Amino acid sequence: MRKLHKSLQALGANVELNIPMSERMHYRIGGNADILVTCEDVETLSATVRLLHASAVPWLAVGDGTNLLFTDQGFRGVVLTLGKGFSYISELNCNGSTLLRVGGATPKAEVVDYAARNGLEGLLFMTGIPGRMSGGAAMNAGTKYGSMSDAVSCIRTVAPDGTLQSFNRSGINREYRSSLVPENHVVYDMDLRVSPGDANTLMSEVRAILAQRGEKQPLHKPSCGSTFKNPEGHSAGRLIEASGLKGTRRGGAVISDKHANFILNEDGASAADVIELIETAKSIVMEKWNVPLYEEVIIIGPHGPVNQHKH
Repeated sequence: MRKLHKSLQALGANVELNIPMSERMHYRIGGNADILVTCEDVETLSATVRLLHASAVPWLAVGDGTNLLFTDQGFRGVVLTLGKGFSYISELNCNGSTLLRVGGATPKAEVVDYAARNGLEGLLFMTGIPGRMSGGAAMNAGTKYGSMSDAVSCIRTVAPDGTLQSFNRSGINREYRSSLVPENHVVYDMDLRVSPGDANTLMSEVRAILAQRGEKQPLHKPSCGSTFKNPEGHSAGRLIEASGLKGTRRGGAVISDKHANFILNEDGASAADVIELIETAKSIVMEKWNVPLYEEVIIIGPHGPVNQHKH
């Protein structure tokens, strides 16, 4: 690991050792990652991904970790992030149509705000979704108003061999809550489709959606957002609520009284606390309703994801 540390530094990346994921991830939970590496430009990112892929060390790319739960044992590998050099928004004219080019490290909230203030429709579905654009692409983030796959015109990645690749609309994966791009591709940039609209109307709609989310979702405590994917024909939150699990606690974690598909880090919760509640919800919902629940949150163990499902 020491040799890899020095090799990453030689590429020009910012390298930190033994970093608590509880300090960096949205959930405020998780043990230490052996190495955290941050890249500020495409050249460094390309070389870093190529080096990591060639090594025998586990690695994964993350944004703010809004749908990640690192276990208490931490991660025995490299966590890769995009720095401020990948946070930008610009308008493009393409054959008479307007596109927004956004960097992978750009917060979704900034993209929504920019579009609304400049009278550009098509991105309201991202209103209130936390995290950065790269993370949104990694899970096809969305709401009842739409998903990332609806808005993306082109998405650019670094492939595992370090080459730069791009995927147009016909080439992206559009599955529910699945990555838009192939495994181990790191999203660094994308173009989003927008259309002309009225700025005042759009800003009003943004405020209304944020108010609605605040009324229905527990946004006052750290969480991973929706813990479970909605089963076909069902609402995960309603199934958990109907099972009488609202307010159920394990250690510092609790199933929200406001929205049962949220498990909150209410008081210094451990990953073990959250995982116990996840397993409890899955077991009781299956017992009562014969409906399997599959996690939307990705649990990261010492050597990588442990619970990714194609459901």
